[in-house]
Amino acid sequence: MNRLTVMIVEDHDATRLSLVAKVSTDPKLSVVADVGTLAAAKREFDRLKPDVLLVDLELPDGSGTELIGLASGQSQILVISVFGDEKRVVSAIRAGASGYLLKDDDAREISVAIHQILNGESPISPAIASHLIAHFQRNAASQTDVSLSLREQDVLMLASKGYTYNEIAELMNVSANTVGTYTKRIYTKLEVNSKAAAVYEAKRLGLMDD
Repeated sequence: MNRLTVMIVEDHDATRLSLVAKVSTDPKLSVVADVGTLAAAKREFDRLKPDVLLVDLELPDGSGTELIGLASGQSQILVISVFGDEKRVVSAIRAGASGYLLKDDDAREISVAIHQILNGESPISPAIASHLIAHFQRNAASQTDVSLSLREQDVLMLASKGYTYNEIAELMNVSANTVGTYTKRIYTKLEVNSKAAAVYEAKRLGLMDD
C-alpha cells in the first residue's frame, strides 16, 4: 500500500518528535521529513514535494507563513501551532493553509485532519474557529467591487462541501477543465491561493452564504 507522505516543520525538538509519533500512528501516513528551520524546510520541500505539509508558524529563521506561500498549490497544508490568535490564523489561511490545529490536539484529531485536507475539507480547531467568526463579524460591513458569476458561486459552494473537480464537473454538466478555469478565476478575483482562503474571503465579502 502506498502511504501518503507527510513533512513536519517544527523548531522545538520534543514537540517535533511528538508530532512525528502522532502522525506515525496512522498506517496510511508516512513522515518523510521532519525539520526545525525555514531554510531546511524549503530545501526538503523542494526535494520531496510531500502530499501534506504540517508547519508551525514561529520558526527561528523566519515565518512558517512564507513556507505556506511557497508550498500552496503543490501540497495540502495544515498549520500546527500553540498560537491561535486571529492575526496568525488569518495570515496562514490567506497564504494557502487549508487547516489550522493546535499542538495539544490528540493524535487521532491530527490524523483525521490530514485525511480531511486530502479529501478537500478544511479542519480547524474549535478555539481557532472562534477567532475567525470574530473576524467575520468585524468585517461584515466591508464593501467590495468583487463579484462572482453564478457559475463561479456554484463551483465555490460545491468545493466548500468537499467535492472534487471531477465531481463538480459531473454535477454542473461541464468538463473538469472548465471547473479548473472557474476556480482560477475565483482565486484571481478574491486574491487567494487556496480553497479555504477563497471560502473565507467569499463569506467575508458577502459573496457566499455561511
